[in-house]
Amino acid sequence: MQGYRSDFMYSDDENEKQLWMIWPEFLDEDNNIILDKSLRVPDSGKALMWLVNENLLELHRGRIKIGLQAFFMEGPHKIAECEVIQIVNPNLK
Repeated sequence: MQGYRSDFMYSDDENEKQLWMIWPEFLDEDNNIILDKSLRVPDSGKALMWLVNENLLELHRGRIKIGLQAFFMEGPHKIAECEVIQIVNPNLK
């Protein structure tokens, strides 16, 4: 559902289980933000990702890259796989 607040784990952090507060905002098939929070989001699709703690911007700037593989996490459990396909925030480039 829109408003889902999973944690985020870089694929190369699997051994350390390092989790980050980078939250998804799901998009529909036309790349519009899904506004109806009562609708289930598709099993596969796109999302804007929001870095919650902007104090960590420098750390993530060195890690976020196009093609990066990562996971949506609930505690120690992988819920979904994701891949960075675009960097929208110029502060992360």
